[in-house]
Parts: sequence; C-alpha cells; structure tokens
Amino acid sequence: MKIDLPENVCDIHVHVGDFFSNIEVTFTLEKFMGVVHKYKIESALVFSGDVNPEKETERIVRAMRNNRKIYAMIRANPENYGHSRFLKSFEELLRNNDHVIGLKVNSSTEKHRITDSIYKDVLQILNDHRGVLMLHCGRWVKMSGWHFGIEVAKKYPKIKVILAHMGGTHPDLSFPAIEASKQLSNVYMDTSQTRQLVVIQRGIERLGGERIFWGSDMPWGDYLQNLIGISQMGLSETVLNMILRENFHNLMLKNS
Repeated sequence: MKIDLPENVCDIHVHVGDFFSNIEVTFTLEKFMGVVHKYKIESALVFSGDVNPEKETERIVRAMRNNRKIYAMIRANPENYGHSRFLKSFEELLRNNDHVIGLKVNSSTEKHRITDSIYKDVLQILNDHRGVLMLHCGRWVKMSGWHFGIEVAKKYPKIKVILAHMGGTHPDLSFPAIEASKQLSNVYMDTSQTRQLVVIQRGIERLGGERIFWGSDMPWGDYLQNLIGISQMGLSETVLNMILRENFHNLMLKNS
C-alpha cells in the first residue's frame, strides 16, 4: 500500500555534528541539506551535537545566512554558560538575527539540571528576549525529567519552553508532563521520537494542536518513521497543518 506523505513539512528538532556515543555517529549539515532536498522540507530548527557545540553552532549560523530554510538554536559547553563573552554573544545573536530563536539544552549530556545555577544568566537573557528553550526530556528523570522544564516555565514566564519528545517518549513520562503543562501557556511539546501515537493524541486533546510541534530528532530519529505515524492518525487537515507547519511559522514570527 502506498502512503502519501505530506510535503513542505517544518521540522522543529534536528541535530547536526558529532555526538557522544558508544557508536560512531556524525550527521553533517551537508547530509541534512540532502534530506531537505529529498523530502522537500520547508523549514527546520537546527542545533549542534554534543561534541564542540560552539564550533558547530558557528557553522550553522553561517549557513543560515545563505539559506532561509534554516533556523538555529544555540548550544554551548556547560562551563561557558557563566562566561561574559558567551553571554554577550548569545544576547547579540538573539537581538540581531531573526533566525536564531533560543537555546537547546540536553541535561543528560551536559550533566546539569536546567534548574542549576549555571543556567541562571542565560535563562534570564532568554526571558528578556522572549526566546525559546528546547529542553531534552528523557528517561534519566533525576537529570532530564520534564518537571525541571515546568519549573523554568513558571520562573521565567516569557520563555517559550518546548519539552522535547512529548516530555519523555513514553506514556509513563509524557502523560503527567502533558497534565502539568495544561495551565502554563508558555509550555509546548514536540513529537520527536514519540512512537506511541496515543501520547500525541493525548497532547492534542489536553493542550490543543497549537501547542504541539512536529520533529524528527535526526539523526537519532528517522524522518520518514516520525512522519508516517502522525500522518496516519486521522487528524483533521487543520490540526495536522498546525503541527506540521503553522505552529513552526508562528513561533518564528513571534521571535523575529
């Protein structure tokens, strides 16, 4: 059976670069642009891998100047969050570049909870500029649990907090994350690597389609596998368009 997949999709969750892993993984910006061309991706939010995040971020920002399909989030080595040079550069990028929208943090690899003091200054800058925080939410709950993102959203109400992987990729994590997010209008979720479609359905029912973004999590996630699931859920064209395109564009416009 042939499945007609949506085109001109906007991907909120793409990593490029090298990664800390016991298997060798490299996903270059050039490889990603090949995927963009192959599947006619309309726009994507891109951030660096774990290895040399500052260097890879510079490459992404340079590429972004010549390719308006790309939007960027900044990543940094944890020890740099407290340095004035990094903070000044981060604030200037948020102020002067409409395709740099915020900060990506993976507490599982950075080994610091997002509520730790090392993030205080960068989160305050993000709040001042009404920026976006993309927060990895995973099974290591003591380090990267969704509840830390909820704490940030309450403390910094001008930050738009995206809980990646619907709060943790599994119903045991995602369902309580969704419930905790209902009353916080600055909390959003992305669908990346969420294979249990009941989780996405619950998110739509509780939060509304306008607070859900579609993401592939490339290279850890497969573009087609992530897209096939949501495209076969029987969602209305209105809701599907919100998740695959409209919410992405609205987020970028609010941060321009």
